[in-house]
Amino acid sequence: MVLAHTGLDEDGRPPIYRQMAENCATTLASSVPGIDVVIAGHTHAAPHATVVDGASGHPVLIAQPGAWASALARIDIPLVLDGDGGC
Repeated sequence: MVLAHTGLDEDGRPPIYRQMAENCATTLASSVPGIDVVIAGHTHAAPHATVVDGASGHPVLIAQPGAWASALARIDIPLVLDGDGGC
């Protein structure tokens, strides 16, 4: 799970710092292995949740709240415990 102060990628927007994009949640979710969920919050743009193909070969959820608390993002993560109490 990643919690980042970034938003969904914005096509055509120039990099702002050292050739890096300000909003890169989509790139992060689709290119870094092992990510299941990204909770973002910078652009606050609709849609408030989207799913992309992850680098590990499974879908990755990107969720972000609406601006000024106009909408919340809720994520339920089911955990399955093994016999030793671990996940």
